[in-house]
Amino acid sequence: MRNSPSIIRRSLVALAAAVLLAGCGGTRADVEIVGMQNGVSRQQYLAMPGSARVEQAKDAEFGAKTQGVAVEVLLKIDGYKGSTLPLAYTLHDARNQLPFVSRKAPITPDSDQWSKRGHVWLPVLAPGSYYVQVVLGDSTGRKTNGPRTEDFTVQ
Repeated sequence: MRNSPSIIRRSLVALAAAVLLAGCGGTRADVEIVGMQNGVSRQQYLAMPGSARVEQAKDAEFGAKTQGVAVEVLLKIDGYKGSTLPLAYTLHDARNQLPFVSRKAPITPDSDQWSKRGHVWLPVLAPGSYYVQVVLGDSTGRKTNGPRTEDFTVQ
């Protein structure tokens, strides 16, 4: 029994597509919010083990007693081994979505399939209603949306 040219052509197109997709390496950079704790001071955040923090810098931008919010995130990165991806996290006013404080942490996976669960911290300097949005950019840094926490209130 002979195969028709259209069946052979469709098979070759499917095979070529599969080879191209496999060659792309299947890159992915995702972030998920898995928890949040309001009322965490900078000092309490820095006292967490390094393995529990995403941001490792111990900068003096905010005082140790500054109150803030710790957001626990799960990062999942495939195909970016050795590349540095930007993790941006921003405190927003929940009433009008205006950003108040934004920080970035460089993320450099050391394997092709990499994940980390850890905390980021932002100061909350005034009473109000807020939420935190996190964005894990791809290697171009162009990704602009990501998950957000539920609204929370600071008295």
